[in-house]
Amino acid sequence: MSSGNESISPSIDNDDDWREWCDEWPIRADTTYLNHGSFGPTPRAVRYCQLEWQKQMTSQPMDFFARQFEPAWLESRKRLAAFVGTAADNLVVVENSTAGMNVVASTVRLQPGDEVLLTDHEYGAVERIWRRACQTAGAAAPVIAQLPRQFESADQVVDAIFRAVTGRTRLLVVSHVTSPTAIILPVQKIADEAQRRGIAMCIDGPHAPAQVPVALDELACDFYTASLHKWVSAPLGSGFLYVAPRWQERVRTPILSWGRVSPTKPVAWWEEFVW
Repeated sequence: MSSGNESISPSIDNDDDWREWCDEWPIRADTTYLNHGSFGPTPRAVRYCQLEWQKQMTSQPMDFFARQFEPAWLESRKRLAAFVGTAADNLVVVENSTAGMNVVASTVRLQPGDEVLLTDHEYGAVERIWRRACQTAGAAAPVIAQLPRQFESADQVVDAIFRAVTGRTRLLVVSHVTSPTAIILPVQKIADEAQRRGIAMCIDGPHAPAQVPVALDELACDFYTASLHKWVSAPLGSGFLYVAPRWQERVRTPILSWGRVSPTKPVAWWEEFVW
């Protein structure tokens, strides 16, 4: 055991200490792979589990999809909810953060003249999503808040963002960990100020889970979307969208299908995302 001031970490004194971990990833021998921020290769243990699910599916597809799929979907969502600190019914499973952000863009119904506020550290695809959403609604082009060239305090960042807020700002979109610059933004302080001003807030969080604590109920944002194929090392196509209860009845999925296994009819907001 260690005292309260000591940390416990694995020994990394020689190559043998790393071998167990290196064997989990089939990285080419000529490559040292550091870019989990884009595509995190899936470790061996996860790949084996993934293959087992594929075997179940292909061995009897009707049994799998009609009887096994929904309970497995709900169980995985339950475990994910515990990991990110919220109730399962506040989450849906989506392909990645971008897919979740498109759901938010379909849900937040902008009006002509409304403004969406982003920062100059936001991911390029997110900016594209909101440019199109604003254009479709006849709203103003997204407003880009300029963050400090040198970050000195959380309050400095909050002030820089809210200096760009106007009476027409309907939604604030910020990254938890920025993609271009790898900066951890003070999302709790930003969310608190947005809530005080009555401005909806969406956090783009694909780089946060497994790097920084994510406690969604404490954060009290309106939306949070993330990818799990990065630092969590889940298979590609693993992501989630959090929607605060006050928004759930207004959620609109861009892709409409059956929702639940027929003849069950979707009732709760999240059910449209199962199928």
